[in-house]
Amino acid sequence: MPDFDLQLRRKYAFRVGDRKLVLIKKPVESVRHVLMKVLLGALYLPAYPGLQVEVSIGERYKPDLVDAGPEGPCFWGEAGSV
Repeated sequence: MPDFDLQLRRKYAFRVGDRKLVLIKKPVESVRHVLMKVLLGALYLPAYPGLQVEVSIGERYKPDLVDAGPEGPCFWGEAGSV
């Protein structure tokens, strides 16, 4: 039986502290991957208040979570297998 979870695109909204985090699940992502990004963000948000989800770094990389400082990323988080 096919995994219908991967075929659906969904929008999720979460509260992490005083911030609202909205994530769009792409058809190639699992719900598990989206939840890992939220949990990782909740874990590191107090230490990195500028944390953003899926922001391109340069021309080549797009980490799941990143806090980009003026000289480059000061936090880079990947949820799942790397």
